[in-house]
Formats: sequence, C-alpha cells, structure tokens
Amino acid sequence: MRTLITFCTLLLFAQMAIANTPENLEIAEYIDLYDEIAIQEMKRSGIPASIILAQAIYSSEYGTRAVAIDNNNHFATKCGIGWIEDTQLANTENDISTPCFRAYADVTASFIDHTNILMEEATCRPLFRYSYYDYKSWANGLQKCVYQNDKKYADKLIKIIKKYSLDKLDNPNSFSPPTQQKPIIGYEFEID
Repeated sequence: MRTLITFCTLLLFAQMAIANTPENLEIAEYIDLYDEIAIQEMKRSGIPASIILAQAIYSSEYGTRAVAIDNNNHFATKCGIGWIEDTQLANTENDISTPCFRAYADVTASFIDHTNILMEEATCRPLFRYSYYDYKSWANGLQKCVYQNDKKYADKLIKIIKKYSLDKLDNPNSFSPPTQQKPIIGYEFEID
C-alpha cells in the first residue's frame, strides 16, 4: 500500500513538472495574449476561437517563429497572388524556392487576414455549416480543404485544443446577447 501511495505521489509530481515546462508556460502566456482576438474573429466569422488560436499556436510556434516575431504573421501566411502589402523573405534573387510571407502592422491584422482568407476560400465554404463549438469538424474540414498535404493536421489542432482547453473559448457566453433594434416609427411612410 505504501508503495502505491509513493508511486501515485511521484506520478503526480511528474505530471506537475511536465505541465509547468517553460514551453507550456510560454504557450499559456500566448493564449492569454491572443484569446480575445480569437474570440472577436469567432464572433465575426463563425470560425471557432479554439481553431483560430490552435492554428496560430501551431503555425507561429506560439509566436516564436521568425515570421511571427519580425512580421506579426502568426499563421505563416504566404504572399499569394494579389498580395501587394509588405512581405518578408521576399524573393530577391529570382529564386522561386524562397517563400514570400505576408507582413502585418500588428498581430490583430494577421488574425483578421487569416479569417478573411478562410471566409473567402471557395474550398472552405462547406466548413461554415459547422457550429462554432464543433472544433473537431472544423479541424478535420480544414485538413481536407486547405492542408491536404499534412495528413495529421487535424490531429495536431485537436491535440493543442484539448491540451490547453481552448474549447472553453467556443461557448455562447463569448457572444453578447443580440440587441433588438426598434424601428423608426413613420420612416416607412415618408414621402419625398
């Protein structure tokens, strides 16, 4: 019995030590910094905040990748056709293998642009049938419509969401109650 108690105590301390690794603490700080932006983008688009934040954590390595540090690009969004704003790692020697990443004035602009891309991408339209609290369907759908080359993309997002309880951001309390606007009396009867 004493051995079992000792083993359980050691296991508990080991779990606490793993949970408080520098990386986990940095990710927790990252979440605290950007959870409100993710919630605002969820309100604007219907994309779960957990998905938005998990993608940012994964793509930017919780804000530590050079593209995130230098250019506020937390989704490693490439320039693409039609991008006329600032860039990073631009092709200066006509080497087509050098990627070109978008650069943003601030992190919020990166989140907004990423959301806009998903909303405008024709292959992503079916995703918007899913609820904002169905992060698993969103993760699997994103893998099918955008990240086909990464067969474990959905699993990676789901793992991040579960590990850091990001699904708590996807609740109806994140949305303010709808306001009912009263019609302007007589407006419909105005005569020019």
